[in-house]
Amino acid sequence: SVEGGFADYVRLLGSSPRYAEAVAAGRDAGAFARELQEAGYATDPDYARKIEAILRELVPLVEEAR
Repeated sequence: SVEGGFADYVRLLGSSPRYAEAVAAGRDAGAFARELQEAGYATDPDYARKIEAILRELVPLVEEAR
């Protein structure tokens, strides 16, 4: 299930020292993506850049909806 997948994702990131810097990024989603990439989570060398591009589009929409 989607819920189970997210639970596994959170458990993986929270329990692995490999991803500690990503978790430490807190609410900074761009830093989180960069740290995940640095830790080897993503094989795409542009992973963090792509996530940050999506965030630049979505954040204003979410803020506008508030």
